[in-house]
Amino acid sequence: MFMTIRILGVDFRKDSVSAVLIRGSYKGVWMDAHAHVFLERPEDLEKGLAFCLESVSGQANLPAVCVVALPSDQFFYRNIALPFTDSRKIDQMLPYELEQSLPVPADDLIIDFIPVSCAMPKNKFISRLAQLLRFASRAASTRILAAAIEKSRLAAYLSILKQSGLEPERFVPGGYALSLCLMHATNSPSNWLLVDADKTHTALFLVLSRTLTVIRAFPGSNLPPSADFLFPLIQQTLLSSCKEIRIDRIFLAGGLSDASANASTVASALSEKCGLPVHPVNLVADAGIRLKSDLPSSWSPEIGDSALGAAFARINGFPGLNLRKGVFGLRTSWVACRSGLLRTGVMAGLAVLAAFAYVRIDMQILEKRLDFLNRRIGQVLTDTFPEITTIVEPLHQMRTHVQDAQRQIPGSDIKGQETRLVDLLGRISSRIPEDVPVELTRLAFEDGILQLTGHTDSFNSVEEIKRRLEGSNGGFSLVTIVAANLNNTGNRIQFHLNITI
Repeated sequence: MFMTIRILGVDFRKDSVSAVLIRGSYKGVWMDAHAHVFLERPEDLEKGLAFCLESVSGQANLPAVCVVALPSDQFFYRNIALPFTDSRKIDQMLPYELEQSLPVPADDLIIDFIPVSCAMPKNKFISRLAQLLRFASRAASTRILAAAIEKSRLAAYLSILKQSGLEPERFVPGGYALSLCLMHATNSPSNWLLVDADKTHTALFLVLSRTLTVIRAFPGSNLPPSADFLFPLIQQTLLSSCKEIRIDRIFLAGGLSDASANASTVASALSEKCGLPVHPVNLVADAGIRLKSDLPSSWSPEIGDSALGAAFARINGFPGLNLRKGVFGLRTSWVACRSGLLRTGVMAGLAVLAAFAYVRIDMQILEKRLDFLNRRIGQVLTDTFPEITTIVEPLHQMRTHVQDAQRQIPGSDIKGQETRLVDLLGRISSRIPEDVPVELTRLAFEDGILQLTGHTDSFNSVEEIKRRLEGSNGGFSLVTIVAANLNNTGNRIQFHLNITI
C-alpha cells in the first residue's frame, strides 16, 4: 500500500503571501489548491496567511507537510572555502569563519550551507597548474555557499505559522526552490542565472555546471522591476563572481504581472541589454512537472511558482538549504502524515493478526492430524500384540516385541551369513534340478544340523539331490542320506537328509 503525502508550500513576500497544496503518490502529482493574498501593510502578514489557509482548506483537506520560503533579502549569503570536507566540522567552524564578514554576531544567526563544486573557472592557467602541483601536499578543501538568517526573524515567522496550526519542516530563501527545480530539469542549460524580482526585492541565483554557486539579494525600489534596474545588478553579480563566466540563459521570475511592467516586456528589454535569451519562468512547463490535475484558471506562474517550487522540491526530495535547524530544529515532523501513518499502522496490525490466525489454524490442523496418527499407531500396536495394555513409546515397544517374536521362530539362532530358514530353503531349492520332482514335507534345525524330509520319484533322484547340495558347488559342507524308502503306494521314494550348516 502506497501512502499519499500532501505538501503545502508557503511563500512569504513583504507585500504578499502565496500558498500551494500538492498531493503526491506513486501514481503522480496533483495540485489540489492554491491561494494568493496581497498585503496592504507588512504587519498584515498573519492575516494574509490565515486568509490563504482558509482558502486552501476550502478547496482541499489539511493538514500537510509544510515548507516555507522567506523573503530572500532577509538572508545573508557568503561563499567561502574551508580546509576540510566533513559536514559536521563545517557546521562547527562556520560561525567562526563568517563572524568577521557579517553585520550581526554569529550567535544571533541560524546558518546552513551547501557544497559548491569547482564549476567556476580559474583566472589563469598557472593558478590551475599550481593547484594541481600542491594537491598531494594539501588537505582536501571544500567550497561552500552559506545562508544565514537572524534567529529573531525566524522565530517571528515560526510564531505566525504556529498560530495558524502549521509546523513547517523547512525554511528556505524565496526563489531558492525555483533554482533547485530548474537545476534538476532535464531540458535546462548547464549555465544560467535566475532573477527573482518584485517591488520589494531582487534575488539572483547563479548556476554553473548545474550547481548553484552564488546567491545575491538586493532590496527593491517599491516600483515594478524594469530592465534598467535589473541589468546593473546582473552585471555586478557576474563580474564579481568571475570574469570568465559565460551563461547561456537568464530565467526571470517574481511578481512582474503589473500592466506597466509585465514579464514579457521586461524579458524582451533585458534580453537586448544582456545579449542573452531571457525566459520568463513557468515552472510547470520548464521543470517538466507532469501534473495529474489541470491548472486552475486563476493560476499565475509569476505569483505562484515560488510556493509551488518549494512544495515540488520537497516532494521530490531535492537536497539543499534548510534553516529549520539548531534551536529551531523540528522534533516531530510526523504530524502532517499522522493519518497516513495511522492507516498504515492499522493495515500492518490487521496483516499481523491475519498471519497469527493463519498460523494458529494451521497448528490446530496439524495437531489433529498428529493425534489421529498416534491413535492409529496405538491401534496397530495393540492389534498386533494384544498383551500390550499400556502404550508409552509405540515405536520402541513394537520393535521390542518384534525382536522377541523373531527369537521364538525355529532357526532364529542360526549364526553365520544366512540366519533365516527361508533363506536356507531358497538355497536348497535353487540347487535341485528342475527335472527332479521333489516335494518337501518337513524342515527342522537343531544343533547345527538342518533336517530335511521329502518325496521324490526314484533313488537316483535322492542321490542327485545329495550331490547337488554337498561340496563347494552346493554350498553345504556335508549332506547325509539318513533314510530313503519306498512309501506305501510303492511309486514314490521318501527320503530324510541331514545337512550340516
